[in-house]
Amino acid sequence: MAKRYKWLKLQDDFFDRISTKKILKEENSYELLITYIMLQVRYIKTEGVINKITNYDFYDEIALSIDCDVGVLKQLFNILEETNVIEINTNSENESITLLEVVSSIGSESESAERVRKHRQNKKEISLCNTM
Repeated sequence: MAKRYKWLKLQDDFFDRISTKKILKEENSYELLITYIMLQVRYIKTEGVINKITNYDFYDEIALSIDCDVGVLKQLFNILEETNVIEINTNSENESITLLEVVSSIGSESESAERVRKHRQNKKEISLCNTM
């Protein structure tokens, strides 16, 4: 199976969004912001959906997965829920949290597409060198 590369695009209005501005107003704003970005990057493969996997407390499980303080994570989720940036599904069978901004911020390409893109870029650079 071919590898698939994914990335998170930071939109140019990221710091103008209400959710980001609310995060930046907090005393520990940088820790909250880094935690938010870590969450987004960690859950790119699931398109922003965080599913409960273990019998641990859901917040403890997420905090362990991104290696952050559970108190900071809870504070972040409160802000994100207030600003409608996350959707929390508390169905007892399938508990999950969806990071809504991640869905629109993901880009991806296959390994072969990356190889072709690089080849075309190299070809273009060689072509430019020959015309100078």
